[in-house]
Amino acid sequence: MTMRANLKKQIFNYEDGKGFAYEFRKRRSKFFMQFIDNNFDGAREITIVDFGGTEVFWKSIGFDYLREKNMKITLVNLEAISIVDDDIFTSVVGDARNYSPEQKYDICFSNSCIEHVGQMTDFIDFRNSAQSIAKTYFIQTPSFHFPIEPHFVSIAWHWLPKALRVLIVNNMSVGHFDKGKDLLDSYVIVESCYLLSHKIFKKLFYDGKIHKEKFGFFTKSFIAVKGLEQI
Repeated sequence: MTMRANLKKQIFNYEDGKGFAYEFRKRRSKFFMQFIDNNFDGAREITIVDFGGTEVFWKSIGFDYLREKNMKITLVNLEAISIVDDDIFTSVVGDARNYSPEQKYDICFSNSCIEHVGQMTDFIDFRNSAQSIAKTYFIQTPSFHFPIEPHFVSIAWHWLPKALRVLIVNNMSVGHFDKGKDLLDSYVIVESCYLLSHKIFKKLFYDGKIHKEKFGFFTKSFIAVKGLEQI
């Protein structure tokens, strides 16, 4: 195993319930369960639409808990994904920036997705979808202010000039990304992640509350939360 692969496994080992990032996911899961208790205690069924979601993420919450709360979770992705526990999950091909199902969900949930959808107009469209299709929302994204960029797994990566980042990707693999095939592909890779500041995220989800996930003195992630009491 290469050093890069070993580092990724130590940090991002979600499958085995290990790794630095998994511990944060567990904390986030506890916060989400508190959100459920505060807003849907006693509900016979809870419907959730998850933008960019996978079954793997929900393992950190626990499938027994999902069944206990009778959660029905629709995973919305640009491509179809395989589902194992189809009594809980449904996979739908769709775009979070323009998703308008016939029914309205109880919760719009998203974990580390909005930073991948494009630029500001795309973020606004994502927000509008979340507001329109669900009674509440729980939207998480990594913080621009945290010194380690989680996708490229590099210190201060997102603070470097774009041209320099493109040059680096065009010449070597970085984080979760292999070396760019050519200059244009390197631009696509660099532009596939756009971390949001607290100011921008708060402006986007103006009708909710912004929770900060902390790592020491730093804010690692933001979670925009809108509960039933805010409607």
